Amino acid sequence: MNTTTTTTTTSAIATATPSSQILEHTAAFISETLSQIDLRQRLYSTLRCKLPSSLQTSLKPINLAAETLESAISTASPSIRSFSLRRAEKLILSHPPNPFSSLLLSLIYGLSRRPLDASLSLLDLFQTDPSSARSEIAPLIFQELFLVHLLPVLQSLNQQRLLILSSSPPNGDDDKDEYSICDESVVISCTKSLSKMSDDQASELKELETRYEAVVDENCKNLAKYFRQVLENKNGNELMNPPPVMLNKTEKFRMVEYTREQRIGTGEELGFKNGRYNPIWSDGERSVEFLGTSGSRKVKSPPFYPQRVSPYILKNHTSSKRLTTPPNSNSDSEPDFLLDNNSVDSSSSSDSDAEIEEKNRKMSLFESRQRRTQKNAEPRKMSIYREEAIDSLISCLRQTDFPTAQVTAAETIMSLQGRFTISGNSLTRAFLLKRAGLDKTYKSLVRMDQLSNFSAEGKETFLEEEKAADNWERKMASVLVSHEFGLLFEALAEGLKSKHEELSSASFVSATWLVHMFNVLPDTGIRGAARVCLLKHFISVLNSSKDTEEKALSMLALRSFIHDPEGMRDLTFYIKDILKGLRELKRSTPLAFEMLKVFSEGQDSSSELWCHKELVQVNCSENGEVLSIVCFKDKIFSGHSDGTIKVWTGKGSILHLIQETREHNKAVTSLAILSAGERLYSGSLDKTTRVWTIGNEAIYCVQVHDMKDQVHNLAVANTVACFIPQGIGVKVHTWKGGSKLLNGNKYVKCLALVHGKLYCGCHDSSIQEIDLATGTLSTIQGGSRKLLMKANPVLALQIHAGQVYAATSTLDGAAVKIFSTSNCSMIGSLTTAMEVRSMAISSELIYLGCKGGTVEIWGREKQNRIDTLQTGTNCKVICMALDSNEEVLVIGTSDGRIQAWGLS
Repeated sequence: MNTTTTTTTTSAIATATPSSQILEHTAAFISETLSQIDLRQRLYSTLRCKLPSSLQTSLKPINLAAETLESAISTASPSIRSFSLRRAEKLILSHPPNPFSSLLLSLIYGLSRRPLDASLSLLDLFQTDPSSARSEIAPLIFQELFLVHLLPVLQSLNQQRLLILSSSPPNGDDDKDEYSICDESVVISCTKSLSKMSDDQASELKELETRYEAVVDENCKNLAKYFRQVLENKNGNELMNPPPVMLNKTEKFRMVEYTREQRIGTGEELGFKNGRYNPIWSDGERSVEFLGTSGSRKVKSPPFYPQRVSPYILKNHTSSKRLTTPPNSNSDSEPDFLLDNNSVDSSSSSDSDAEIEEKNRKMSLFESRQRRTQKNAEPRKMSIYREEAIDSLISCLRQTDFPTAQVTAAETIMSLQGRFTISGNSLTRAFLLKRAGLDKTYKSLVRMDQLSNFSAEGKETFLEEEKAADNWERKMASVLVSHEFGLLFEALAEGLKSKHEELSSASFVSATWLVHMFNVLPDTGIRGAARVCLLKHFISVLNSSKDTEEKALSMLALRSFIHDPEGMRDLTFYIKDILKGLRELKRSTPLAFEMLKVFSEGQDSSSELWCHKELVQVNCSENGEVLSIVCFKDKIFSGHSDGTIKVWTGKGSILHLIQETREHNKAVTSLAILSAGERLYSGSLDKTTRVWTIGNEAIYCVQVHDMKDQVHNLAVANTVACFIPQGIGVKVHTWKGGSKLLNGNKYVKCLALVHGKLYCGCHDSSIQEIDLATGTLSTIQGGSRKLLMKANPVLALQIHAGQVYAATSTLDGAAVKIFSTSNCSMIGSLTTAMEVRSMAISSELIYLGCKGGTVEIWGREKQNRIDTLQTGTNCKVICMALDSNEEVLVIGTSDGRIQAWGLS
């Protein structure tokens, strides 16, 4: 088919593009590129290969600029980043511009918070190398900004392509009907079309594609210049019309002004979804209609893919056919079963053209109103294929022979939550973790998205978008969980058991999301179906998983069953497993602590909730009394009266001794850990304090400090150590060698050092708070002043969560008094007949080590006695310590034994 081509332009007026839209799309591209190093390296490699030989001399400084940019992205120092960006910019500007340098400049300006310059540099890339820019570098920007202006080009391309295909010689009557341009009911397959294509047609199509590639590139350059003018326009209120579009075609077409609705409609015909070009549909499910200059008759191009006909077209076609086709005619091109029953009943062969036109007009008005109504409808009311779509997802989830389909279905359900990063990745898991109290992942993803977010409008509309996202999430969850009374939960439960990690992970997140949404959905009884299918799995993950995030997601799902009486009843069967998982999470998220409080409320037997099991008992009587004990990570350190320090590691029900050292000459009275430097400090009656580094298998003495006095109750900070000397007061020793005496008029029995404040429990039952920075002394509890009164010393002192716990004798009725550090008022007390010698405090429990070989356990919030542990001998519990998870209690006794209990 030989045609004479001419290059013309058309002044089809598309809607002017505002600068905010240009900045928004360029900012999104730059933000995504800055956040992904693999993407940046791929773009760098692509542009390096495309540099012409004439510009190869400037490649070395550009590579250096790229390396400097990467350093700026990776550094955490603002000053170093700023210096690196300025250096990279100077390197690039000192050489002739090229596509590679344009991309680098856009990233540099993006990281420098210069949105306008970043956008202009990116547009330079579309001017210098439009082909690479639109196909390999920034295809999304091409789709969002450029393609909407190029609809006439695509229309012209499709028309010429179809004209070439329609020129094949007929092979029979049937073929003639199939390929007739005038036939409106053409439905043929792509394979059949290609099989009938001649060599000349293939050559012409190839030439056509090449020619239109050049046309698109030229139009890209013009549009890039136009976008630059829009950005550089100082009068922001003045809209600038886009340039005329260049066309290369065989026939002039009458172009009309494109409104927003027309552009969307045309975009759908050419393969656009929501205004975006999608190559999957680019060859069309419908044929394209054009207006020729020779007349107003619509020329319908022959489609070479199966057609999807709208109800409006079908109704019009049916009515027209009944007017023009005799009753006895038989048309193979329009089978009777395709006709709309309503249109058959409502139309008759006697309808006039005017009546048909009036009906079509009313139908179009009805459809327009229906579309507006559907925009505000819930998802279940918007699509007539909702049931079929969910059934398809469930069917795919159960296709065990096709794991890829299963994963895709599970990820689709997960993505329906409706939150995504700027690069299109699902935020469902991160957002659920945020709701569970672990927001680190979510914040890092959002922060990465905001790295180059220049749009002020985006910040202004954030709350509105969040509200819309919550509304969508609620409606979508309602649709999914109510389908066939929770049938989806059965499919997800099957996916959770899969050995494929991707499938089980996506199913787990989807199930967690849907179960969590029961908190905001009306109670329709579906929660019970979810509980039957998923409860055991969530409890298993909470109890046995080593991944903190998975445990947190399980906890979030289980929380949905707490407020349901039947759900709470089922949860009580697994109460011990649930409590174990919640205790492990309570340091990571406040939600775990809240759930622990819920489970402990209303429990008659608190000892069942806080059940302790003896793990191990070791006899060290050959080393004398166990005077001090501390825990750090997986190790336990004990100090003995013969000067020995022992290092233990606990595995199961056995304590393994991994080191024993005796560098102190006298009793080791106290041990202290400085976690920041992983150092162990030991105080002794030999008047020294030793500093030990903590290794994997052993400790090593690295410093010895002469304290000039016996050391009791050592407490350490970064720069000082506080201890009780043999006489009165408290000594404060700096690691540089200086020391001073505080509280010199008191005999101090115990002390605690917290946040630069020293708390002293004295022989006369008084308690003082000393600010080490200012030397200010405050009295929390006054002491006895009568000389004949029997001594009531403070034997143990602990500080926890802004409260002072002081253990004394029971002379005044309370063995342990609790004070507030903020106002020094007494806020509680624990009454016991036992003499308390040591204490350990956890988030929920108070452990009292008593004379007589017992350990009493009290609830910290309700201040009620929970349980009593027996050591088995009539000894004193001299020292106590808890591990970092507050699950293991270790004690040292006066008869030289070490015992450990664990929460079971």
